[in-house]
Amino acid sequence: MQTMKFFKLWGAARMIKSGKWKWFLIPYVVMFITATGGLYYFFSHIERFLYPTLIPPEHAKFDILKPLDQQTRIIDLGGRTLKVPIMYLDTALDPGREQDAMLLEVAWPDMRSTKTLSRAEYDQIWAGKKIGWILLEPSAIRPPLDVQVGNQHFKKEYIGLKDGVEEYKTYGTVAGKTELYSIRYLQRDLSGHITDWIECARGAYVVRPTCEHKFSDRKLIYAIIYNEGNYFSQWQEMKRISIDFINAMDLEKTKTE
Repeated sequence: MQTMKFFKLWGAARMIKSGKWKWFLIPYVVMFITATGGLYYFFSHIERFLYPTLIPPEHAKFDILKPLDQQTRIIDLGGRTLKVPIMYLDTALDPGREQDAMLLEVAWPDMRSTKTLSRAEYDQIWAGKKIGWILLEPSAIRPPLDVQVGNQHFKKEYIGLKDGVEEYKTYGTVAGKTELYSIRYLQRDLSGHITDWIECARGAYVVRPTCEHKFSDRKLIYAIIYNEGNYFSQWQEMKRISIDFINAMDLEKTKTE
């Protein structure tokens, strides 16, 4: 045992004398930097980690007894300034005005907030599958719809044109089996660029079939979610309603009218 200790000390002394000890320390230095760097990133971005999980959505602050015009957030999103009633905001927001996304909960198609409904009204709207969402992101931080669709790696099958809209079936793999994943609809402009991308969910896991409809307008990318049976046949009207709804919150647009 003493001999082994001697050789360990002798080897360490030779390493220090030769300068090779620096190379021996490199893995430990890398681990230290990785650990402390990760901790630094976490604590310097703690709001990013905590806000989506621990902080309640903005609409939790809504008080039905207070005037609606006193319960708003001014939000800068994608170069636009919006005055948004908090009763619609279905996510926690970053502190300050500048945001990189915004999620609104609405009752289609009259755009009521569920926070203003009685329990009986809410149950009726839920049963009628009228509750939906609008996700807004700046166009500048997202690729065009052509690129987004091109980045999808699902197997797809072209069905044909339906009222001038391209229709596809997309397939995914579940437990090693290929299953129908969605019905996809694409609307293009005269130049061939995609203006509307609608994805309607399929599969055994889908209980209330919904569609996600993506399009762009005035520096923002919209992703609106609605019940397929109720609203897909009116997808152009749903698009118009959503744009009008957001434009009504635009402070710059309001000033010029």
